[in-house]
Amino acid sequence: QTSIDLDDDAPQNQIELHIVDQLRAMGFTDLQEIMSGLRSIQRTNVESGIGIDAYGMAEQIMMHIVTDREEREEAKKMDQARILSEAERLRDGQRRRSRRNGNHDIDCDNDGGDGDDSDIVHYSMEDMIGLTQDDGVEGKSSCFPQSELLANPSVAGILR
Repeated sequence: QTSIDLDDDAPQNQIELHIVDQLRAMGFTDLQEIMSGLRSIQRTNVESGIGIDAYGMAEQIMMHIVTDREEREEAKKMDQARILSEAERLRDGQRRRSRRNGNHDIDCDNDGGDGDDSDIVHYSMEDMIGLTQDDGVEGKSSCFPQSELLANPSVAGILR
């Protein structure tokens, strides 16, 4: 087995330089990304004992780069989803504390009264229909305090 210097971010020979040129011609311009892919593929091929030509190596590196980019993008989306979920959890906790403190004047659309109800999806069912509070006291809809339908005991019983 040959030893591969995994820290080297520059082509070490003419074959590697040719592979870098091929990948740049395909639109991959980040040398560090190319070399990282090259070293990873070399390591895999050395460990498995597979020999491969420059064209095949370029194809494998291209797939490695694309897969790595997709994984990073997916990880970024997951991080954003976790952040949004945490923010939603915090907002829910604030609304519950507000309800327990007797403040039922929650602006459910968060629009300051401009009529845009697009943010109502961020409120819990408890806030929207006024489910029973933790202390057993019947809640009043924070989002629709004037609703006669939600105030109707029969309807409220079905929803609760």
